[in-house]
Amino acid sequence: HCGSWNLIPIGVGIDRVKEELTSRGFANHLAVVDGRQKEKDIQTTLLQFTSGIKKILLCTETALTKITETVPVAIVASFDSIFAFPRYDAIERAAHIYLKIAHVADKVIVQTRFAHEVVIESMRRGSFQPFIDGQITDRKSLHYPPFYRFIRLSYTGIPTAIERASSKLGLIFADYETSFLETPTKNNRLEAELIIKVPTKDWPIEQTQSTEITKDL
Repeated sequence: HCGSWNLIPIGVGIDRVKEELTSRGFANHLAVVDGRQKEKDIQTTLLQFTSGIKKILLCTETALTKITETVPVAIVASFDSIFAFPRYDAIERAAHIYLKIAHVADKVIVQTRFAHEVVIESMRRGSFQPFIDGQITDRKSLHYPPFYRFIRLSYTGIPTAIERASSKLGLIFADYETSFLETPTKNNRLEAELIIKVPTKDWPIEQTQSTEITKDL
């Protein structure tokens, strides 16, 4: 309703899941692991779970590589926040996380509103070849890796300096696909980002007279 594009995707969150399970009487059965804990505390908590002292392991991705024993069932509270990430490889990351979960669980249950996404269908069928084929086709047409390399330049300054720098950089990299993004910061300044797409076959770019470029900017 605010009309802004500047939205941050927020998932269900491990703390919210913990609250829900606690309210349903599972507090004494919970072993909780997340990235905020120290390695020693993580290992102690995992031992409580694997030894049977605690019956439910509530964890983030942090614990997946540390679980050494297969569990009967793994439940993902929500995959939807992964799909919302502004990254070209967000769907690939979802598949990667699922495979790590499937490696330590006999059965995986995923909660999502995107049940018909190709990656979710691949999870259900246990075959990721259609997903891989689709990703290759999409990335090739959109000029994404591995067919193109992304180069990111960021710079901050007053609007006139940003305009001058963007214009100059646009000329320097005129032979490549470029896109600019400007974000207002404090004190009437702008933070600008230049994304350059370079065909993998043309990488690395031939060295330019970098000192002259810096001086001109």
